[in-house]
Amino acid sequence: MTGGGRKYKGLLMLAGLLIVVPYLVYRVAIADTVRMNREMKRTERQITRLQNQSRTERAAEGAVLQTVSDIQSGDLLPRIMDCDAGARCVVVKYTPCITESRDGLAVHTAELVLSGTYADLLRLIERIETDIGSCRLVSATFRSIVQRQRRQTQLHVTLILQQIIKL
Repeated sequence: MTGGGRKYKGLLMLAGLLIVVPYLVYRVAIADTVRMNREMKRTERQITRLQNQSRTERAAEGAVLQTVSDIQSGDLLPRIMDCDAGARCVVVKYTPCITESRDGLAVHTAELVLSGTYADLLRLIERIETDIGSCRLVSATFRSIVQRQRRQTQLHVTLILQQIIKL
């Protein structure tokens, strides 16, 4: 029985290695990764749910179409520039136009070029995105303009704003 006992002892050790070693590898090397992966997926689901909720709320806010264009009338500029950052920035160019008109709706677009410091221009962009609910910011492009007469460099941002108007 000594040979048989060794055989069973060897099988028990082999079985123990097949169970204990994978468990130890999982606990030491993989458990944290699996936990973080589960948390990441849960967080992604929460973010997706919140984004969808935010889109639904924004759609509900924008459900009432306006009949007067802030872009075309120019009423948009005082609302944007009425802050500390706006007082330190300069409107270089403002070009409103109607880009499309169909089925009782018109898309009014404005190209707004502002000059100022980077921080002030960012504050104005943030103000447009959060406080000015009637228009949407479509594009923002920063450029550095060299003025040869004054030998100065100015920072300009070109903003494309759009508004949908019910005709």
